[in-house]
Amino acid sequence: MVLGYFGIGLMHANVEGTKSEWRAMKAVLDAGNHSLRLGKNLSDYLAQSCKPFDHEARIKHLRARQAQLNAAPVLSGNTVSSFAPA
Repeated sequence: MVLGYFGIGLMHANVEGTKSEWRAMKAVLDAGNHSLRLGKNLSDYLAQSCKPFDHEARIKHLRARQAQLNAAPVLSGNTVSSFAPA
């Protein structure tokens, strides 16, 4: 009877060892899948970076307009003007 008890104990220990090994292998596979996804994403980004930007003309127009607005004087009621009567 004692031998049977130890046999069950060893079998239980083996199952627990197998579970931890399974978790470790699953973690390695998950890490491998993650690196594959990262590699695919990188290749997609590199392919997109070679393509021209669709809205380049609009961006140039908006940047020029922003430069005009930044160069224009700010006229608000709180500023003292040099044309104000003394």
